[in-house]
Amino acid sequence: RWRKAQWCALEVIKLRNKIIYRREALICIQKNLRMHLARKQHRPRYLGLKAIRNLDSQVVQIKQLGDKLKTDKSQVDESLRGLQNKLKEAAQTIKDCERIKKPEIDKIYKSLVEQINKELTKIRKKIEDERIAEEQEKLRKLQLEIEAEKKRKQEEELARKKLEEERAMKAEIEKQRKLEEEEERRLE
Repeated sequence: RWRKAQWCALEVIKLRNKIIYRREALICIQKNLRMHLARKQHRPRYLGLKAIRNLDSQVVQIKQLGDKLKTDKSQVDESLRGLQNKLKEAAQTIKDCERIKKPEIDKIYKSLVEQINKELTKIRKKIEDERIAEEQEKLRKLQLEIEAEKKRKQEEELARKKLEEERAMKAEIEKQRKLEEEEERRLE
Protein backbone atom coordinates (compact mmCIF):
# COMPACT_ATOMS: atom_id res chain seq x y z
CA ARG A 1 0.00 0.00 0.00
CA TRP A 2 2.82 2.34 0.89
CA ARG A 3 4.47 1.80 -2.48
CA LYS A 4 1.13 2.33 -4.24
CA ALA A 5 0.73 5.57 -2.34
CA GLN A 6 4.25 6.61 -3.36
CA TRP A 7 3.55 5.79 -7.01
CA CYS A 8 0.26 7.64 -6.86
CA ALA A 9 2.00 10.72 -5.44
CA LEU A 10 4.61 10.54 -8.20
CA GLU A 11 1.89 10.19 -10.85
CA VAL A 12 0.03 13.17 -9.39
CA ILE A 13 3.26 15.24 -9.55
CA LYS A 14 3.83 14.11 -13.17
CA LEU A 15 0.24 15.00 -14.04
CA ARG A 16 0.62 18.42 -12.38
CA ASN A 17 3.85 19.04 -14.35
CA LYS A 18 2.09 17.91 -17.55
CA ILE A 19 -0.79 20.35 -16.89
CA ILE A 20 1.67 23.19 -16.19
CA TYR A 21 3.60 22.34 -19.37
CA ARG A 22 0.41 22.28 -21.46
CA ARG A 23 -0.75 25.58 -19.91
CA GLU A 24 2.58 27.20 -20.81
CA ALA A 25 2.40 25.75 -24.33
CA LEU A 26 -1.18 27.04 -24.68
CA ILE A 27 -0.10 30.50 -23.47
CA CYS A 28 2.79 30.46 -25.99
CA ILE A 29 0.39 29.50 -28.81
CA GLN A 30 -2.07 32.23 -27.76
CA LYS A 31 0.74 34.77 -27.52
CA ASN A 32 2.03 33.94 -31.00
CA LEU A 33 -1.49 33.95 -32.46
CA ARG A 34 -2.25 37.33 -30.86
CA MET A 35 1.07 38.68 -32.16
CA HIS A 36 0.25 37.41 -35.66
CA LEU A 37 -3.23 38.96 -35.58
CA ALA A 38 -1.90 42.27 -34.22
CA ARG A 39 0.84 42.34 -36.83
CA LYS A 40 -1.67 41.54 -39.56
CA GLN A 41 -3.94 44.32 -38.34
CA HIS A 42 -1.35 47.02 -37.63
CA ARG A 43 1.37 46.34 -40.21
CA PRO A 44 -0.37 48.26 -43.02
CA ARG A 45 -0.91 51.13 -40.58
CA TYR A 46 2.71 51.52 -39.52
CA LEU A 47 3.97 50.99 -43.07
CA GLY A 48 1.52 53.68 -44.23
CA LEU A 49 2.74 56.02 -41.49
CA LYS A 50 6.33 55.37 -42.54
CA ALA A 51 5.49 56.15 -46.18
CA ILE A 52 3.71 59.37 -45.15
CA ARG A 53 6.74 60.44 -43.11
CA ASN A 54 8.86 59.91 -46.22
CA LEU A 55 6.49 62.22 -48.07
CA ASP A 56 7.21 64.85 -45.44
CA SER A 57 10.85 64.86 -46.56
CA GLN A 58 9.67 65.50 -50.12
CA VAL A 59 7.67 68.48 -48.89
CA VAL A 60 10.88 69.83 -47.31
CA GLN A 61 12.65 69.43 -50.67
CA ILE A 62 9.80 71.28 -52.39
CA LYS A 63 10.18 74.03 -49.79
CA GLN A 64 13.87 74.31 -50.66
CA LEU A 65 12.91 74.63 -54.32
CA GLY A 66 10.33 77.25 -53.39
CA ASP A 67 12.98 79.27 -51.58
CA LYS A 68 14.73 79.71 -54.93
CA LEU A 69 11.72 81.66 -56.18
CA LYS A 70 11.97 85.43 -56.14
CA THR A 71 8.22 86.07 -56.34
CA ASP A 72 5.15 84.22 -54.98
CA LYS A 73 7.10 82.83 -52.01
CA SER A 74 4.17 83.46 -49.68
CA GLN A 75 1.79 81.58 -51.97
CA VAL A 76 4.19 78.62 -52.17
CA ASP A 77 4.67 78.64 -48.38
CA GLU A 78 0.91 78.67 -47.91
CA SER A 79 0.37 75.71 -50.23
CA LEU A 80 3.23 73.80 -48.54
CA ARG A 81 1.68 74.45 -45.12
CA GLY A 82 -1.57 73.05 -46.50
CA LEU A 83 0.28 69.96 -47.74
CA GLN A 84 1.95 69.46 -44.37
CA ASN A 85 -1.42 69.79 -42.64
CA LYS A 86 -2.88 67.17 -44.98
CA LEU A 87 0.05 64.86 -44.19
CA LYS A 88 -0.54 65.33 -40.46
CA GLU A 89 -4.28 64.73 -40.86
CA ALA A 90 -3.64 61.54 -42.85
CA ALA A 91 -1.16 60.29 -40.23
CA GLN A 92 -3.61 61.10 -37.44
CA THR A 93 -6.42 59.31 -39.31
CA ILE A 94 -4.27 56.20 -39.67
CA LYS A 95 -3.25 56.37 -36.00
CA ASP A 96 -6.78 56.88 -34.71
CA CYS A 97 -8.60 54.27 -36.78
CA GLU A 98 -7.44 50.81 -35.73
CA ARG A 99 -9.66 49.00 -38.24
CA ILE A 100 -8.45 50.89 -41.32
CA LYS A 101 -7.64 48.56 -44.20
CA LYS A 102 -4.65 48.56 -46.53
CA PRO A 103 -6.61 49.72 -49.62
CA GLU A 104 -7.84 52.78 -47.72
CA ILE A 105 -4.30 53.60 -46.59
CA ASP A 106 -3.05 53.16 -50.16
CA LYS A 107 -5.80 55.47 -51.42
CA ILE A 108 -4.82 58.17 -48.89
CA TYR A 109 -1.14 57.74 -49.79
CA LYS A 110 -1.79 57.98 -53.55
CA SER A 111 -3.87 61.13 -53.14
CA LEU A 112 -1.09 62.73 -51.07
CA VAL A 113 1.53 61.72 -53.65
CA GLU A 114 -0.59 63.24 -56.44
CA GLN A 115 -0.96 66.51 -54.52
CA ILE A 116 2.78 66.65 -53.82
CA ASN A 117 3.59 65.95 -57.48
CA LYS A 118 1.17 68.68 -58.61
CA GLU A 119 2.79 71.15 -56.22
CA LEU A 120 6.26 70.11 -57.36
CA THR A 121 5.42 70.57 -61.04
CA LYS A 122 3.77 73.91 -60.25
CA ILE A 123 6.86 75.16 -58.43
CA ARG A 124 9.20 73.88 -61.13
CA LYS A 125 7.08 75.68 -63.73
CA LYS A 126 7.24 78.90 -61.70
CA ILE A 127 11.02 78.56 -61.39
CA GLU A 128 11.30 77.98 -65.13
CA ASP A 129 9.03 80.97 -65.86
CA GLU A 130 11.14 83.17 -63.58
CA ARG A 131 14.30 81.99 -65.26
CA ILE A 132 12.82 82.72 -68.68
CA ALA A 133 11.63 86.14 -67.49
CA GLU A 134 15.12 86.90 -66.16
CA GLU A 135 16.68 85.89 -69.45
CA GLN A 136 14.19 88.05 -71.36
CA GLU A 137 14.94 90.96 -69.04
CA LYS A 138 18.68 90.46 -69.62
CA LEU A 139 18.08 90.34 -73.38
CA ARG A 140 15.94 93.48 -73.21
CA LYS A 141 18.65 95.29 -71.23
CA LEU A 142 21.27 94.06 -73.68
CA GLN A 143 19.18 95.35 -76.60
CA LEU A 144 18.77 98.69 -74.87
CA GLU A 145 22.53 98.87 -74.34
CA ILE A 146 23.15 97.96 -77.99
CA GLU A 147 20.65 100.58 -79.14
CA ALA A 148 22.23 103.17 -76.84
CA GLU A 149 25.64 102.24 -78.23
CA LYS A 150 24.31 102.61 -81.80
CA LYS A 151 22.81 106.00 -80.97
CA ARG A 152 26.05 107.12 -79.39
CA LYS A 153 28.01 105.98 -82.46
CA GLN A 154 25.53 107.72 -84.77
CA GLU A 155 25.81 110.91 -82.72
CA GLU A 156 29.60 110.66 -82.82
CA GLU A 157 29.44 110.09 -86.57
CA LEU A 158 27.10 113.07 -86.97
CA ALA A 159 29.36 115.20 -84.80
CA ARG A 160 32.40 114.08 -86.80
CA LYS A 161 30.64 114.85 -90.10
CA LYS A 162 29.52 118.21 -88.75
CA LEU A 163 33.10 119.00 -87.74
CA GLU A 164 34.34 117.98 -91.18
CA GLU A 165 31.70 120.13 -92.84
CA GLU A 166 32.61 123.05 -90.57
CA ARG A 167 36.29 122.57 -91.40
CA ALA A 168 35.47 122.33 -95.06
CA MET A 169 33.35 125.49 -94.84
CA LYS A 170 36.06 127.29 -92.85
CA ALA A 171 38.63 126.19 -95.42
CA GLU A 172 36.38 127.37 -98.24
CA ILE A 173 35.67 130.65 -96.47
CA GLU A 174 39.40 131.04 -95.82
CA LYS A 175 40.10 130.24 -99.45
CA GLN A 176 37.54 132.81 -100.61
CA ARG A 177 38.94 135.38 -98.19
CA LYS A 178 42.45 134.78 -99.53
CA LEU A 179 41.20 135.09 -103.07
CA GLU A 180 39.46 138.32 -102.18
CA GLU A 181 42.61 139.60 -100.49
CA GLU A 182 44.66 138.69 -103.52
CA GLU A 183 42.20 140.46 -105.76
CA GLU A 184 42.29 143.51 -103.50
CA ARG A 185 46.09 143.49 -103.69
CA ARG A 186 45.96 143.19 -107.43
CA LEU A 187 43.50 145.96 -107.63
CA GLU A 188 45.66 148.17 -105.45
